[in-house]
Amino acid sequence: KSQESGVAVTFNNIDRVLEALRDGAVLIDRSHWGRLRVAGRDRLDLLHNQSTADFKALKAGQGCDTVFVTATARCLDLATALILDNSVMLITSPSMKQSLLQRLDKYIFPADQVTVTDVSDKCNMFTLMGPQADDVLKELAGDAFGLEGEAYCRHQLLKFGSGAPVILAVGTGLAIPGFTIIVDEKGAADLYAAVINKGCVPMGEADWERARITQGRPAPGAELTEIYNPLEAGLSHAVSLSKGCYIG
Repeated sequence: KSQESGVAVTFNNIDRVLEALRDGAVLIDRSHWGRLRVAGRDRLDLLHNQSTADFKALKAGQGCDTVFVTATARCLDLATALILDNSVMLITSPSMKQSLLQRLDKYIFPADQVTVTDVSDKCNMFTLMGPQADDVLKELAGDAFGLEGEAYCRHQLLKFGSGAPVILAVGTGLAIPGFTIIVDEKGAADLYAAVINKGCVPMGEADWERARITQGRPAPGAELTEIYNPLEAGLSHAVSLSKGCYIG
């Protein structure tokens, strides 16, 4: 394990990982990524004004990628937002959760009804990737699984085991089919074991980094820096050109 992130760096199984990404399914622990809960009446306005996506066009059950930028439109982080009924779950890069939390807090004014809370320690996050990911979740969740064929970032709430709440979302953070799973910390170990027991191959952080580079996903501190704006970084899919004025 990495002493910094607390997740497995490698399982020394690169050949099995590559085969499963092509023909099966892999499971990676991404619990070291940030998870910020944005709540309150003005939550969508805050995110709309401070990042590149059109949050006002989104409804509960939907989501999007968005880029947080400086006042001069330079990249800070590529994040994923899941719109829940009463809050937004914002998934940030591992190194960016604290700085984005502070940045969002900075732009909350006294009259605004919005709070931003770091909930990373209260839940775990796994990503299930590969062409067999749907089949694995069908076996685990049965008829409760309702995301087959749904659009990117569509998500649903499920219960696992003795009732641990789970957010299941379409998308892996890469251009590989699969799902992101956010689960209450009390049920995380059992859920991870249950998915692995369905024949999924465990994937380490080093394998994720290899896949990230191959897929062209920029990361803070590497390709994603304040030298580039989102379009130069190849992140046009996360940028709205029609939503009106916002930072940067």
